[in-house]
Amino acid sequence: MAAGYKEQQENIRRAGQLRADINKGVQAGEPIYKLLLKAIECISLMTGEKLFYDANKENLQTIYGILGEPEAIEIERQEVQQRLNNLKVAYGREEAANAKCRIQNAIKVHEDKLNPFPPEAQYESITESIMNGWKGVFPKNGEKSGKGIEQNPFVDFIEDEDSPAFTQLFNQEDYTIE
Repeated sequence: MAAGYKEQQENIRRAGQLRADINKGVQAGEPIYKLLLKAIECISLMTGEKLFYDANKENLQTIYGILGEPEAIEIERQEVQQRLNNLKVAYGREEAANAKCRIQNAIKVHEDKLNPFPPEAQYESITESIMNGWKGVFPKNGEKSGKGIEQNPFVDFIEDEDSPAFTQLFNQEDYTIE
């Protein structure tokens, strides 16, 4: 019981510090993304709901990262780099071949995440996510989703007569303009 009170007191202290950091950040013109993360963390600490912070931070990083917010991209890059470093340490300590193989696969995934995400892939990814009701933002791979739903043909539609999506849509034989 004493540990619970100690944790609550620590959360109150950290929330107060975050509130002060938010005030200073607003006055100093700190990027809105960082301020929002601090506000979400403060709410999480005051309510005792860590999941609130974790879920919203992940969603913000995904959305703001795809939209090119430098702070979001840098925070995500740092977190991926830290996990990659931890995986490399674990790989060096591991002796079992099957575990080494799994860790090596995770290292490859993290190294791929550190590579830049091309702008056209960003557009396709966010468009697909919007069309899917924002259930998540994932790299577009051109395959059916895991739920067996085929890609909506209008997801890639751009109102530009030179775009491949426009050309493909209006060059179909079953479509006639009257």
